[in-house]
Amino acid sequence: MESDLIAFLFITDFIADMTFALKIFVLLAIISFIKGNLGTGPFAVILMALASYFVIFDQWKLFGGIYILYVLFFFGLGHLLVDFFFVAQHAPSDDQIAQQMSHIPSQNVPRRGMH
Repeated sequence: MESDLIAFLFITDFIADMTFALKIFVLLAIISFIKGNLGTGPFAVILMALASYFVIFDQWKLFGGIYILYVLFFFGLGHLLVDFFFVAQHAPSDDQIAQQMSHIPSQNVPRRGMH
């Protein structure tokens, strides 16, 4: 009975810690987005404070889930794009191979200028 309670408390503490870490990442994303688009003026600071309060404290259950889905989607999409454009070896078609082979001189043809 005690071990079940300790395991449950450990899981809830772990989830609370991960939620806190995710809130920090969201806060940093908000600040960097606003600084990048509006600078560091007084309007930007007020907007950072309002957006941070609204997203992190007031509507966290909505925006936390959206942020997790956003990160997972774009990491997956980025992985697919890198695989498709950089990692995958695209085999040349038969026409391309034939064209490349036609430019290679044959070994049996004598070359000019060689005595």
